[in-house]
Amino acid sequence: MKKRTSKQKTPQSKEPRKIKRQSKLIILLSVIILLAIIILILVYFTSKNSLTILCAKAGETAFNDATQKSKQCCQGLNEINGGRINEFGDVVEDPGKICSDCGNGICERWEHIYNCQQDCK
Repeated sequence: MKKRTSKQKTPQSKEPRKIKRQSKLIILLSVIILLAIIILILVYFTSKNSLTILCAKAGETAFNDATQKSKQCCQGLNEINGGRINEFGDVVEDPGKICSDCGNGICERWEHIYNCQQDCK
């Protein structure tokens, strides 16, 4: 029988290295997948067609027909038709919707009898 010297490797000593290498590979792949998910989320929320994270305040445009840009109204506000009343009492339509707190008892400058009858009588 041959004696094993300390320089000879046994088949058992390769197993821990293989497991260690596989663990590193799994961690690396997990990090890559996580980064890819984060990048996809950032791209989605910054794309032109998605809703923006910041909300539109009272009097701000919620949706503009001409540019097709949209913004959600902040909490407690609703979309009303845009437009203003000219010197003849006619409504001049603006393309889009405006966020408003219509119904608060105050006729704001962006509200009028045709888009917020509760406040502007």
